[in-house]
Amino acid sequence: LSQQGYSVSSQDAIANVCNLCSKIFSNKANLMHHVRVHTGEKPFSCPYCAHCSTSKGNLKKHIRVHTGEKPYLCNQCSYRTANKSDLNRHVWIHKEKNI
Repeated sequence: LSQQGYSVSSQDAIANVCNLCSKIFSNKANLMHHVRVHTGEKPFSCPYCAHCSTSKGNLKKHIRVHTGEKPYLCNQCSYRTANKSDLNRHVWIHKEKNI
């Protein structure tokens, strides 16, 4: 079992171990993303400002600051947000009202 709780074969584990901190990853892509924590590499650049990111996904979230895109909608009111985690936190407002 890896440190993240994934089941990995011994051969996969050998291939996907960070040689800087010994963390085990379920695939090479996750390992490569993790290594950026150690190297400080941020290859994804914002076209609007000087912000750089370690992943495309994080850059996409950041770009919403500039574009105003709010793709996450509450199905119980008019609340919209750029971040899924903000929507998840917001939904509790409705759940608490029903308690």
